[in-house]
Amino acid sequence: MTRNRVVLFALVALAVCAGFVWAQDAGSATISAVYKTSQVQEGSSSFSMTFAVRMFNLSDNDIQIDRVKLANPSNTSTYATWDSVTVPANGKVELSDDVEVGKQEYKRWKSGAPAVLYTVTRNNAGDAVATQVQATYQPSGW
Repeated sequence: MTRNRVVLFALVALAVCAGFVWAQDAGSATISAVYKTSQVQEGSSSFSMTFAVRMFNLSDNDIQIDRVKLANPSNTSTYATWDSVTVPANGKVELSDDVEVGKQEYKRWKSGAPAVLYTVTRNNAGDAVATQVQATYQPSGW
């Protein structure tokens, strides 16, 4: 293998590894997420699109999520919600919805910033706990 190919391979491997951002939920189960968009249409003050997210569970137990919410980083604008989501042990779940996001948020995503998800789960006492999960853009490989 040439030096350039080795360097390219190493960079691609690093990018893939960096693409998974980990978060701990209330039950200490590890979740990571990637997303993609399609059918993007620009409006006067927003973009409409189909937003798809794949959530991974790297634990040996199913994760029960009361609600998954796609929102802006400050959690003041909600773009989509999914209720009663189960991410199987050592598995994944795919969620999608047609969404409309402000131009600022869409440009943030296109510049490489993660899409922000909030998961609401229950702790051992039964209290609702919200956790932020950052989803990395992955347009192919689904």
